[in-house]
Amino acid sequence: MVAERWGPPDEFKIAVLNRLEKENNVFIFFGPGKGFDRYFHFLQLARLSNKNVYPEKIYYENDGSIAYRLYRVSKSDKVISPKDECFEPVPQGRWKGEYFPNKTLSSPPVRVRDDGDGFINFNWIGKSPDTICGIGSDNFSVRWTRKIYFNGGTYYFTVTTDDGFRLFVDNRLVLDKWFDQPPTTYIVDVPLSAGNHTIRMEYYQATGQAVASLSWKMK
Repeated sequence: MVAERWGPPDEFKIAVLNRLEKENNVFIFFGPGKGFDRYFHFLQLARLSNKNVYPEKIYYENDGSIAYRLYRVSKSDKVISPKDECFEPVPQGRWKGEYFPNKTLSSPPVRVRDDGDGFINFNWIGKSPDTICGIGSDNFSVRWTRKIYFNGGTYYFTVTTDDGFRLFVDNRLVLDKWFDQPPTTYIVDVPLSAGNHTIRMEYYQATGQAVASLSWKMK
C-alpha cells in the first residue's frame, strides 16, 4: 500500500501519483494553511469524489498546525481526473468561459465552464478563478462567448474591468482596452437587428485586483 511509504513529502507525493494511475485504493492528502499551499499542485493532478473517504493519518508542522491529512478512498469510488472536472459542457445560450494560465489567451484553455445566463460579473479579489485547474490569482485571461437573442434597436454595452479587455459583437470589435488599468468603466452604443447575436468578451488579469463585468440595455 502507498500509505506504508512514510518518506519525505516529495517522495510520498511521487509514490501516490505512481499508484494513482494503477488503482483506486490510494491515499491522498488535503491540508489547510501551509500544507495546502505547499501541495496544491498535487491536488490539481488528482481530485476525488466525496464518497467513502476515510481519514487515516495527520502530519503536523513544527508549530503544531496541520500540514496535511491523509485519506483512504475505497476501491468502489472513482478517482476523478482533473481533465474531466476542468472541462464541462456549456449549453447553448449560456456563457462559455474559457480560462487560460497566461495574459494572452495563448495555448488551449485549462478550464472551460458554464458561467451562467446573466450578465458577466466577476470580482475575484486577489483569488484564483480555479486553482485546481491550474489558474493563478494573477496573470490569467478569459474568453467569454454567448449567443443571445436581441430585439431590434440600439443598445448600451457597459464594461468594467481591471485589467484589460476586448468586446466583440458578431466578431466585430466594438471596444478595445487591452492594457493594465484599475477598475474602469466604458460604455459603447451598438445598433442590433432583431435576432440572435454572438457576444464575445476577452479579458486579462495582470496583478492586484481582478474585476470583469459586462451588461447592456436598450437605448
